[in-house]
Amino acid sequence: MQELSIMRRHGSFTVLSGQGAIVQKMTRPTFSDFKKKALKNPKVRAEYEELELAYELREQLFAPPPSYKPISM
Repeated sequence: MQELSIMRRHGSFTVLSGQGAIVQKMTRPTFSDFKKKALKNPKVRAEYEELELAYELREQLFAPPPSYKPISM
């Protein structure tokens, strides 16, 4: 039976044999890749654009004031 090990790095997985040869390499899409693909769908884009104003308002309401400086310990 062949010994395998898995190496994980920044969203990709590499399966190595006992001698270090690459057996299989798998990658996961990043969030930005997922978002780009999703926004190509007109229905998704319409919902996204509709919610954009709500998120901008939320950011303005809950953002710390410009003069805010966190206390360092």
